[in-house]
Amino acid sequence: MYQGAVRPSWSALRALGLGLALAGCAAAPRGLDAEAEARGALERFADAVDAGRWEEAWALLSARWRARSTPASLARDFRESGPVGPEAVARVRALLGAGARVRAVGR
Repeated sequence: MYQGAVRPSWSALRALGLGLALAGCAAAPRGLDAEAEARGALERFADAVDAGRWEEAWALLSARWRARSTPASLARDFRESGPVGPEAVARVRALLGAGARVRAVGR
């Protein structure tokens, strides 16, 4: 159960948790450089979220996730997530910094 002052919605968790992962995984083509491409997409997504560039962040999501959201809903979900959104971004950055593998998957 969430113990913070703001109870994040399912869409907030989806967009900011799974969305972060999908940005890196779905944006990369398959091939030898797929992991590097996925890693770059995930880093760009985290940068865009941190800077509040919601259209840029939204564009990095897979087509499936873009069809279920908008840049405005992504921004709203981030605001409504309380500490969950920024913590998700920080966890992704820490994992990338530690050299965690990023697996590219089919779109």
